[in-house]
Amino acid sequence: MSRIGTGCLSGIYLLFYLYYMTDRYGGYGQELCSTGCQNTACNNSTGICTGGCRSFFTGRKCETCVQGRYGSSCQLSCNSGCIDNYCNKDNGYCTRGCIDSRYGSTCASSCTITNCIDNCDQDSGQCSACKQGFFGLNCQYPCSDDCIGGCDKITGTCTECKPDIVGPYCNMSCGSGCVQVEAKFIETCYRNGTCNTCIGGRHGDKCDLKCSTGCVAGCRRIDGRCSICIKGKSGPTCTTNCGTYCTACQQDDPNDCSECVPGKTRNNCAEDCPAGLYGMECKNKCGNCANNTPCDVVTGDCGTVGCLPDFTGTSCQQLEIKDEEVSPAVGGVIGALFGIAVTSAVCIVGFNFYIKRKYPAAQSLTEASSYEFNSRSAQMRTKSNQHHSYESAKHGLHKDDQSYTNLNIASTSNQPRNETYVNLESAQKQEANPYVNLGKA
Repeated sequence: MSRIGTGCLSGIYLLFYLYYMTDRYGGYGQELCSTGCQNTACNNSTGICTGGCRSFFTGRKCETCVQGRYGSSCQLSCNSGCIDNYCNKDNGYCTRGCIDSRYGSTCASSCTITNCIDNCDQDSGQCSACKQGFFGLNCQYPCSDDCIGGCDKITGTCTECKPDIVGPYCNMSCGSGCVQVEAKFIETCYRNGTCNTCIGGRHGDKCDLKCSTGCVAGCRRIDGRCSICIKGKSGPTCTTNCGTYCTACQQDDPNDCSECVPGKTRNNCAEDCPAGLYGMECKNKCGNCANNTPCDVVTGDCGTVGCLPDFTGTSCQQLEIKDEEVSPAVGGVIGALFGIAVTSAVCIVGFNFYIKRKYPAAQSLTEASSYEFNSRSAQMRTKSNQHHSYESAKHGLHKDDQSYTNLNIASTSNQPRNETYVNLESAQKQEANPYVNLGKA
């Protein structure tokens, strides 16, 4: 009995001890009081620290660290980069994020955010977004000046370019092969540099390729195919020569001749001109080659066979003119006639010049000659009445009879012909009595 009693007392004592121990609480004292309690003493029922909290601890049971502290005994301070100086009690991580220019789990690292929108990313330290006009991990690079609406944060490619500026970074202008467009809502070229329209002689998306020199009137933009080839060329880009005897051919077939070299005809210019014809398109007839020999189909020359009689020239198309001998007598006559003709011409010119010099107020040579002819006619009319005229002159009869007599005397005298003009000049320049000359005669 004594042993049973002793055991019961021991059990009761143990329960009493556990119930009233200061560092435990709960029905059987199975929970420890918080280490934040002063002397780790707490109410054995509620666990509330009976003596208050130790330094840097807070809460009803002093179970957590005050703001700005972390660690098992709140002995460590949160990093100053934590927002509100708040961090996780166990590891010190800034659970509310970092202040500007700081990143990392404990916000211990610095980042450059000059061109960032808001702060950099807490884990990487890179800007999550850039201000318009900047790009790069830390927004440290400016976008192109010709960007419109900023550029991509990572690559820097522009959202949009200014008019006539192209390229991913808006750093190139439209190609020189583009037609400059002045319309307000039409661009000279597109963002990728493709021209709206090419200038003449260019092809390709950017109009930077030249059409072949064999093209006439430009070429197709998509592949450079010529619209028409120059004479003698064929092929898509007119770079292939026409067939050997072709001077012009079809663009798609260099052997399909539309014009032949001189001397060739028919069947893609593979045949010579028919006998008796030559030249371009065989339109020319051969000349008079000897022995009816055909002429050269290209030049029309008769060659070494020569020409038929009475024909000459390389193509025997000219009549031959033979020189005839002239007898000495005939030559002398011809020479004499030529000399007379030349002498007469010189005398006429000299006489005309003399008359004009000596009698500037007289009528022209033609008029003087006419007057002399009329005087001689008058002489013939009055020849039958010559005796009567002389008698009339002696007695001072009619003035007109004296004039005719004067002319008759002048024409029958041995004086030079030009004295007749002296009398004419005297008659015109002064009103002298015409009978004076008759008296002198």
